[in-house]
Amino acid sequence: MKFLITVLICLLFPFYGFCEELKVACAASFILPMKEISKSFEKKNNVKVIVSFGSTGMLYNQIKNYDSYDIFFAADTVIPERLVNTGAGKDFFLYARGKAVLWTKAENLKNLEHFEDVLQNSKSISIALPQAAPYGKAAYDYLKEKGLLSKYKDKLFIGKNVFQSFQYAFTGLTDSGFCALSQALSEKGKTGVYFFLDECRSVIHGGCILESKKAAYDFVEYVKKSKDIFKKYGYEKP
Repeated sequence: MKFLITVLICLLFPFYGFCEELKVACAASFILPMKEISKSFEKKNNVKVIVSFGSTGMLYNQIKNYDSYDIFFAADTVIPERLVNTGAGKDFFLYARGKAVLWTKAENLKNLEHFEDVLQNSKSISIALPQAAPYGKAAYDYLKEKGLLSKYKDKLFIGKNVFQSFQYAFTGLTDSGFCALSQALSEKGKTGVYFFLDECRSVIHGGCILESKKAAYDFVEYVKKSKDIFKKYGYEKP
């Protein structure tokens, strides 16, 4: 009976508010596409999508401490799989593949040819906390594998997530910064230039359903099918 009343209210008063809310935890690297996708989903489904952004590690800790979310969109696969394996998550899914890049808008660095030239001529370089942010870890591991970490470690300026790492470089707090390709392709990102990291591993984005709601499953499928937005921000299929 309660369900029938809810349906009738939604049909009779569609413009007086949303019928349902979805609470979403989303990795900071996916801020821009998630904002666009969630707005589009809201308009078509009369479901309010409330998104909290942060590093994958920070959001994981929130979920472990029983913060209420319906879906978790992480920037790696290990953590959402762990939630499913421990019973905190319901269903694991993959949704995107991204790349870490080095970005700068400093005039003395924009015309350099190679990312290592940018590192060498930067007085400070921002990077997301590797222990919490998968894009920060990808960049950090890449520097280590290439034998560059010891050379540039003293220049690194740590941000709590990849969005903050980009903001440090964008505001000039650092000369350059490691970020997600999606941020480099944003309107703010277009004020500078980005450099691909040769042979740096891709960042696979996975997630999990936390509460078994039909709207949650519908939203995940909607995200996966948002091909134009993925392409706009440089994401590929996982």
